Amino acid sequence: MGYMMKQAPAMMNNRLRKLATENPDLKEVYEAAIARKSTKHQKKSFDEYKAEAQDVIDKLSEKLNDQKYLAADQVTLADIMASVFVQWAIWNNKVVAGTHKIPQNLMTWFSEISNKKFYMMLYNRPKPHFVVD
Repeated sequence: MGYMMKQAPAMMNNRLRKLATENPDLKEVYEAAIARKSTKHQKKSFDEYKAEAQDVIDKLSEKLNDQKYLAADQVTLADIMASVFVQWAIWNNKVVAGTHKIPQNLMTWFSEISNKKFYMMLYNRPKPHFVVD
């Protein structure tokens, strides 16, 4: 992380403290802003997010055990939206090795979806980004 990125929160808090001093009638507003900025935006741990993502993966896989596509006997918006999530999970596995366990039926479904013309047009590439052999 660059120097400015590390210093930015402290610089912002110093600026807010100065404004609070210069504007005593707004002191409570500035102190509330400092308090908000000092707390983490993410309340969950990485493991909690990982578990939630795995739960979605498992539910998609379970749904595809009994049918070819998620919502009908043809590709629907549900498949398109889910394919984006599955593509993210595959990418995440490559970046953070073994983050998610993606069942074979879900990989097969994704391979089929990602080889369809609409998918390639959607991503404007001649081949899908992830190809499952």
